[in-house]
Amino acid sequence: MTQRRRLDRSRATRGMTLLEVLVACGILVVGLASIAAMLPAAGSRLGQAALEDRAGNLAGNALAQARSAGAIAADVFSNPNRAVSFGRGIDTLPAVDGQRFAAAAATLAQRIDTNRGFMLEDEVQFTPATTTETPVNDFTDGRRSFKEALCWGATIVPARFPAVAGAPATFSVVVARRTPTARAIPLQKQAGGLYRMATPDESVMKSFLRGCSYAVVPPTDPTRGPRWYRITASWKVNNPLQVFVAFDGADFESFAGDTPTVIGFDALVRVDEHEVVLQ
Repeated sequence: MTQRRRLDRSRATRGMTLLEVLVACGILVVGLASIAAMLPAAGSRLGQAALEDRAGNLAGNALAQARSAGAIAADVFSNPNRAVSFGRGIDTLPAVDGQRFAAAAATLAQRIDTNRGFMLEDEVQFTPATTTETPVNDFTDGRRSFKEALCWGATIVPARFPAVAGAPATFSVVVARRTPTARAIPLQKQAGGLYRMATPDESVMKSFLRGCSYAVVPPTDPTRGPRWYRITASWKVNNPLQVFVAFDGADFESFAGDTPTVIGFDALVRVDEHEVVLQ
């Protein structure tokens, strides 16, 4: 009887076998590897969320600044029969498409600082440190310097030309990660409402026609101004190489026609459109 109790006690208190330890270690390794694989994606999503949050704040501040400075006004148009564009990178639209865009009048520079009024100033720029002193702020023209981070520009397009005080217009705030570059890209309509690049180029697609980005689209109606359209998706097919683009908006085909030359930008984050009345 005593011997049986000893055997029962030894079975109840025995430890894990080596095989059980190895199985547990294998499960632990698989779990840790899965978590490690998600960390880069989580970090990327966190950075994207922070970028979108800052871009949203900047877009709201830009609209308020433009309203308070009197930038949404008829006297900002240097040519009342052209849309006007200004700000970081967006001011190059007249050079890319002078038929529909004109540079802002000189009155704009008197209301918004063209050098610093279109940048999110939240990262102070310092001089290089030396062994005898700590870094100090850089100054340009007597003002503290900031690193260029998010920036913004804008377009103002009247509902109908010419642009006159009291007329309705669309004020679009364009936010970018850095000063964007514009590029005109000819497209051709395909079946099913799709468009393809007249000259397929994958690198151009990735930089200027990315999915979820935006492009300026000219109208078929000469009395109307261009509009910003969101790019739903873009992709390529091989043999032969072709690049296709799809745009958001039920009226895109009727607005753009069969062979539009759209203007894409790199580094864009968001475009906010607002219906306004010109002052």
